[in-house]
Amino acid sequence: GVILGHSELGDSLEILHKKLLSLFNQKVSLNKLVILVGENWNEFEKNNPEQIAKLMRKKCEIIFKDIPAEFLTKVIIGYEPKWGSRGSGRDDMPPPQPEFISACIVEIRNYIKEKYEDKIKPLFIYGGRSTSERTKQILADENVDGLILGSACNTVKKTLDIANTMEEVCGSRR
Repeated sequence: GVILGHSELGDSLEILHKKLLSLFNQKVSLNKLVILVGENWNEFEKNNPEQIAKLMRKKCEIIFKDIPAEFLTKVIIGYEPKWGSRGSGRDDMPPPQPEFISACIVEIRNYIKEKYEDKIKPLFIYGGRSTSERTKQILADENVDGLILGSACNTVKKTLDIANTMEEVCGSRR
């Protein structure tokens, strides 16, 4: 599989779109395709939560332009605020609250549903700072299907704590 749009890479929306379009045009068959979208610190600072959720829709319009549904059958779409992960330079800021994460994912989910008319059923995940407690709060919302974890799993104990919490909260949920 491939992850596109990770905050550490810094691709513009246009570059992300070109990469996605290139994979489609070259008929690359992927077992999984993860596409991450999120706002940078300046966008976060200048907008209220509702405006940021709408911004996620606008970003998706650029990313998914001319990408057909049949290419996205195995897609996972993640909300990953570019300022919200460790190493972003904004570790002094508290991570996004679960309600904020949900609003952004709902807006992305609604855009995908409208654009592709229910022809695809992606998973929607959140990428950002997490702990076992935050995992419980974030995944209690059925709009969020999972997490993309990085430094939150920097020890075996933290990894097991988060994995056990995910199993406890989600059970057999997709």
